[in-house]
Amino acid sequence: MHPSPLKDKFEAYNQAAKEIGDEVLCSGRRHSQESYIPTIVKDITLKLELDKADFLLDIGCGTGLITSQLFQNINTIYALDNENMIKKFKELHPKEANKIIFFKGNFLEVNLQLKVDKILCYSVIHYLKDKEEITAFIDKALTLLKSGGMILLGDLPNVSHKNRFLKTEFGKNFSEAFRAKETCGANTDESTKFDRIFSESKDSFSDFDDDFLIELIATYRRKGFPSYILPQNGERNAFGYTREDILIKKYR
Repeated sequence: MHPSPLKDKFEAYNQAAKEIGDEVLCSGRRHSQESYIPTIVKDITLKLELDKADFLLDIGCGTGLITSQLFQNINTIYALDNENMIKKFKELHPKEANKIIFFKGNFLEVNLQLKVDKILCYSVIHYLKDKEEITAFIDKALTLLKSGGMILLGDLPNVSHKNRFLKTEFGKNFSEAFRAKETCGANTDESTKFDRIFSESKDSFSDFDDDFLIELIATYRRKGFPSYILPQNGERNAFGYTREDILIKKYR
């Protein structure tokens, strides 16, 4: 008998954090990408203009790969994720975790009574089920922003952007080398376990392309929020040639 599908990708990550000991793998990344984390942190810091006076909410903090490295640029961090991810965060980064105010649960279901200067949501919203849920997620996040604040929706997989890249000679060579590197370390028990957990979960929204990202930007500009698609850099991020970020600001 096949196992029943998990509720959604949020629950899949909850299960991964419970079953997988490897921090990088249960965060949804491979070890070949681990060396990029410091430069991802730097990129986030610059795009969000993080300041030592800022209060930051990290929605989907995971095991702390990124969040634990943000303290040198921030005043206070609030972090939200599922119960098992937060438990693993505290085990792996106890010193940093002691300085963080955690919230457990699905962001769409948790009642947060706070206002923050900046919101980080990195590699999260493409796991939501449809356009309506994505819009509800962003709308709720905007209610938590102080005037002059901003939200970074990071690491969004744009299939149009990826297809353009893969048509270039450099893109073809890069992709071939990346796949070869991934294959070398892909057959560990824990990576196989991670793939199994996610293969048993429900599909999430898959139409992240130029049209959808531009539609999001247009939607929030019409609502009165300056909104931008920002590039990533492939030399500083393993997915940088195929993913983009969205920055949404709130007027003072």
